[in-house]
Amino acid sequence: MIVKTAREELIRFKGKVIGLGVFSLLGTLGIVGQAWFFAVLIEKTFFEGLPLDAVWPTVAWLMGAILLRMAATFCQEQTAGSLAELAKQDLRHKIWHHLLRLGPFTGERHGDVVHLMTDGLESVEAYIARYVPQMLYAMMIPLIMGIAIIDAAPWVAVILLITFPLIPFFMILIGKKAEAMNKEQWERMSFLSGHFLDVLQGIVTLKLFGRSEEQVDVIARLSAEFRDSTLRVLRVAFLSALVLELVSTISTALIAVYMGMALLYGHETFLSAFFVLLLAPEFYAPLRQLGAAFHTGMAGQVSLAKIDAFLALPIEEPEAGSVTSAELNTIEFKSVSYAYGVHGEAANTAETRYAVKNVDFTLRRGKIAMLVGGSGAGKSTLAHLLLRLMQPTKGRILVDGVNILDMNDDFWRDQVTFVPQQPHLFRGTLRENITFGRPVSDEVLWAAVRDAEAEAFVNSLSDGLDTMIGEGGLGLSGGQRQRIAIARAFIKQSPVLVLDEVTAHLDVATEQSLATALERLMANKIVLLIGHRLQTMHWADTLLVLEDGQVVEQGSFEELVAAKGYFSELVKAGTGSDLTADTVKAMDLKAFNDVSSADAVETGETGDSDIDTPVTKAVHPAIATHTIAGTTMTQSDKDNQNISAWDSLRRLFAVLGPARNSLWLSLLFSFLTVFMNVGLLTTSTWLITSAALRPELAALSISIVGVRFFGISRAVCRYVERYVSHHMAFQGLYGLRVWFYKKLEPLMPAALHRLGSGDILGRIMADIETLQFFYLRVIIPPAGAVLLTLIGFYFMAQFSQSLVWLLAIVFILGAVVIPFVVYRHNVSATDAALAYRSNIKDTVVESLAGIMDIITYKQEPRVTNLVDRQFSDLTAAQHVVHRGTNLGDTLFLGLTHFTMVLGALIMIPIADGSQSEGIFIAVVAIALQSYFEALGPLTIAWYHGRESLAAMKRLVQLAEQTPAVTESVTADDVSEAEPQAVGIQFDKVSFGYDGDAPYVYQNLSLTIKSGEKVAIVGPSGSGKTTLLTMLERFYDYEGQIYLGDRELRTLSLAEARNYYGALTQDTYLFHASVEDNIRLAKPKATSEELNRAIEFAALTNWVQSLPQGLKTIIGSGGSGVSGGQRQRIALARLWLRNSPILLLDEPLEGLDQLVRQDLQNSLYTLMKGKTVIYITHHLGGLEQMDRILFLEDGHVVEDGAYDSLMAKRGAFYAYRKLSMETV
Repeated sequence: MIVKTAREELIRFKGKVIGLGVFSLLGTLGIVGQAWFFAVLIEKTFFEGLPLDAVWPTVAWLMGAILLRMAATFCQEQTAGSLAELAKQDLRHKIWHHLLRLGPFTGERHGDVVHLMTDGLESVEAYIARYVPQMLYAMMIPLIMGIAIIDAAPWVAVILLITFPLIPFFMILIGKKAEAMNKEQWERMSFLSGHFLDVLQGIVTLKLFGRSEEQVDVIARLSAEFRDSTLRVLRVAFLSALVLELVSTISTALIAVYMGMALLYGHETFLSAFFVLLLAPEFYAPLRQLGAAFHTGMAGQVSLAKIDAFLALPIEEPEAGSVTSAELNTIEFKSVSYAYGVHGEAANTAETRYAVKNVDFTLRRGKIAMLVGGSGAGKSTLAHLLLRLMQPTKGRILVDGVNILDMNDDFWRDQVTFVPQQPHLFRGTLRENITFGRPVSDEVLWAAVRDAEAEAFVNSLSDGLDTMIGEGGLGLSGGQRQRIAIARAFIKQSPVLVLDEVTAHLDVATEQSLATALERLMANKIVLLIGHRLQTMHWADTLLVLEDGQVVEQGSFEELVAAKGYFSELVKAGTGSDLTADTVKAMDLKAFNDVSSADAVETGETGDSDIDTPVTKAVHPAIATHTIAGTTMTQSDKDNQNISAWDSLRRLFAVLGPARNSLWLSLLFSFLTVFMNVGLLTTSTWLITSAALRPELAALSISIVGVRFFGISRAVCRYVERYVSHHMAFQGLYGLRVWFYKKLEPLMPAALHRLGSGDILGRIMADIETLQFFYLRVIIPPAGAVLLTLIGFYFMAQFSQSLVWLLAIVFILGAVVIPFVVYRHNVSATDAALAYRSNIKDTVVESLAGIMDIITYKQEPRVTNLVDRQFSDLTAAQHVVHRGTNLGDTLFLGLTHFTMVLGALIMIPIADGSQSEGIFIAVVAIALQSYFEALGPLTIAWYHGRESLAAMKRLVQLAEQTPAVTESVTADDVSEAEPQAVGIQFDKVSFGYDGDAPYVYQNLSLTIKSGEKVAIVGPSGSGKTTLLTMLERFYDYEGQIYLGDRELRTLSLAEARNYYGALTQDTYLFHASVEDNIRLAKPKATSEELNRAIEFAALTNWVQSLPQGLKTIIGSGGSGVSGGQRQRIALARLWLRNSPILLLDEPLEGLDQLVRQDLQNSLYTLMKGKTVIYITHHLGGLEQMDRILFLEDGHVVEDGAYDSLMAKRGAFYAYRKLSMETV
């Protein structure tokens, strides 16, 4: 039964389906005609003893039937491939557009979506190109042949009538069992893909917590589970094929025996008997091929079911709507409530948990409103509602009195500019990321860069705006990424601005400088700010104070402070005291501008500094790929290195492990399968031709037994060969995945600077899956073909040397020439297809990561065009491969049947009219025809060999790179003792991220005593994070760094990182439960330790509010978790790890001040007895630090305790004067 979605696609492209039916009909007529004229040829030469000259007209008709069959087969396959391409393209468009309409809150694991759009659609293409046409052939071909057979031999119809229904019966019976197994296999494949993507994107977090190497065991387990589930599915699929093989071969044997007996006793003519014998295998061939495609069919059905499920995900966003040319003046929130994952009547239940509830406020042109409140209070949710990324569960949002849901989607996106908490920067140049698809002049572009306070650091780069950055802005500091995102917002001029934590990760000087530019940007616009910092609150005319999803206060800063309510508590927590009217007045923007200007002059500050990050200075020549950010990007020059075929072969065999012996067993049964097929057809032919001479029954008994034996043995051998070879192949893939991850782990995260996570995912999934064909179709078939050819030489030599030469020539043509022609035709497209698949995965992964930015900047059409172009490139390459392969198959089909005819023509003069010798005319011809089963796989073996070599090359290219940091310590040297608090010393340390980049540090010398708490402050890009990066051993350095009395490089990477409890700017949350995300720091933590970590991070109330508490699943990359909640999970991890050295990089960013104050106090408690490096832009509370280092341009400008630095009135003093704490 054809799946509903596939049926809809077939109806949509019914012209192709009709063409498929016509070509199938013509092909069937060609088969029947070929069988008939060949039977006539044999009857005239064997039975009637006619010479060769008398049968040329019959030979001509026979050749014509073969040519008709070839042409119909070629057109049939081309049409099936074209139909599949069109259906895949249509489904891909549906999935992609549905994904964009779902927006950033799909709830789907990113790896699952990537798998669906790539491997899932490939399964659908195979289903429509192979399985669906095969079902059509299985119905049409037997029907037409059955008519021909019934007319020639009515009794044979009884055998066909009995055996034919058994085949679909067993397929349905076995299919029921296979369906559940295929679903399980899909889930495991999808989970494996999603897990790899999660690991790649969260590799820094895994390494810092010493969990990356443990992933070897996890990946080994998941790969083994996928291997075992696949083999279970294949076992059932092969069982189905075995049943079909048994039914068809036994039926063919029965027909041969029956026709032989009928001939023996004179009940049938030779012509009808031989004609039926020729058609019997062709009658069952479509059914056998349907069985061979059974696994493809089941996999396609599961993929289609998953596509249906994805397309059924509810979309909250309406497609149509109105537009207006009038100037927007007001936006009103009217009793707005929203609950995540709740739709329709479910919103009215008592159990509904609202993120925001009954919110009322009004935004006006020329007025700035700001949402303030605790982390997770609903601020970002309200922003997303305003952006129409989701729609209210209850209530309305009115734009000048018009419901926002009634407005045209494209129109509304043009009206809003949004800078989110975590803006996504795409792989590409800075220029492309800032313009983000908008055509702007250099003058406008540089004005936006200046307004965003990014000019200094952009100019410090050798390539300026053309500098390449990695996925997610890899290569820029947090503050630099934020400024690029703000510059992007300056480019897009729209009447509504939504700025979510716009000053996050910015140092206070940059924030203050940016304030003036933002003031210009916000002029005469409807503005909604979200933030915690007091300084940004002075930009707002109205503050909307949120608590537990409700607006509890609103008014101006002064009014709310005077009200002594919840907001006043936040302010008090941020400043450490109650504010009077005088102090409030002193905190206005102009006052800060004046202070800043004066202090900047006094201290000599000039703004931003050198870049603090690894930026790729040049792109490398290779396959050019389009990126989301802009035009083109290329892969590393490593892709051009030569990997020898022998080296690839050695690696491919090395990973087989315990399944290595299965290779010999596979070779044996592969040969036996073909040998049994030759035996079955030649014995059946000998039986029919001998019976025509009406010998004694005893003379036929051996051949009768032989037919039965060969028939059953062929089916059994095929089953064993398939299962053993696939077991060997999937053991190889299992070993390859484990090997590749072991090689990849030391290269990360440095490898992500030139390759996206999607590209690496493509290597570890798609490329390794490709290598199964090396084991199945490259190694085994040639060996069996050579062995059978040698036996064939001996057999043919018994009749004529001409037959030996014929066999040699067809072996060269079938095993070398045709495969080589196909190989040469396909080679470029094969290599390109592998690269295109990788590019597509990369694009889809980046699109998912940056989907909020894509939607809010209305870049869906451009990204869709990019995706379409990349898929079109892949489809074009696959089309070339398909056409070349189809051409080779058609030539091979012609070679097979023309060789059969030539064999008969050579034997006719040898028989010379003798019936006893004439028996062998048909036997030799059929033997030659059946011999081609051994050569058949070789047409595609060359192609798969090239594909496997290219895939292995891509794996080796990455695996053989030199890690940024190499282990210089053996396992025997690693200490098992628990690390203790020690001092840290930098002795003449110099560091640059690559050979072309300027040094971030030169001859840095710095000592931090054991148990000392040191804060590091300074401008964004001054090298603060780089200091931690060196300690964490992600990159190597010059000079010496000591932990206690041991140089850092004398410790193993695991031992060094075991000293640290680290918290980075970009906390990664995995697609797992809240509990598992926290336990990452200490998997064996007790429940009591876990609860204490949750209390320490002030997560208790939030965890209790979750639908499944600690078991609640967090989306990919922390989807659905607010910035503050994300940071608190990271702090819970930090407490649980309890390491002697704390490396804290902006640990309290994104937190409201009440939580910040509590957590800061908890952090200071945690710091007791530990060595601490604390990077921050928030200068409150630094009085409790032992020392403060002010870093600028990679140099320690000031070093001292808080009081001494303030008394010095230097750089730190100026920053402290500018600083305002946050609420």
